[in-house]
Amino acid sequence: MISQVLRESILFSGFTETEMADILQLLRCREVRYDKGEILFDIDSSIEAFGIVLAGNVQVATYDINGNRMIMANVRQGGIFAESLAFTGKKSPVYAVAARESVIAWLDAEVIKNAHMSENPALRRLGKNFSGELASRALSMNNRIQILSKKSIREKVIAFLTFEYNFHKKKSFTIPFSRRDLADYLGVERSALSRELSKMEADGLIKFHKNQFEILL
Repeated sequence: MISQVLRESILFSGFTETEMADILQLLRCREVRYDKGEILFDIDSSIEAFGIVLAGNVQVATYDINGNRMIMANVRQGGIFAESLAFTGKKSPVYAVAARESVIAWLDAEVIKNAHMSENPALRRLGKNFSGELASRALSMNNRIQILSKKSIREKVIAFLTFEYNFHKKKSFTIPFSRRDLADYLGVERSALSRELSKMEADGLIKFHKNQFEILL
């Protein structure tokens, strides 16, 4: 049975059930379950398959020259990751870890590389959707650049919470990060982040408890 998450993925937009079954077989789709904290792939790995998060949450991270962890992306249910690495075949400069118990659908990228020349219309459509996903990922990275470009911790937090508000479409939401993970994502020290969040709450900007936030403005 094909997962509902895969059916709703941008990658398979416009596909019939039969077309999806055929394409998933071509892509050698396989589902793998990971425990919280388990590494999906490591730095310098050769990546031949990309993943779709069927359940759970995946963080893509690396380390700076001082050995500090930097979270580059958070991939929620339905999200796709490692697609650029799998497509180019380059060794990975990042690692991926299950932020909580997760189920990943791994798909081989080799078939997609020449999809635009295929006589199979479904495969050509897959190649087009894959290109659209790469463009979408570029926009996602732009969001992170906007956050990191902010000078103060408060500005970084406001930018991050704004993106979360736009994602959830409501002022109360649960973020996909622990306090330590959020600090690593924003590129700030955890203690400094905690102090700033408390100040923002005292100023009447937000309310929060652990990873639950409410924007008050």
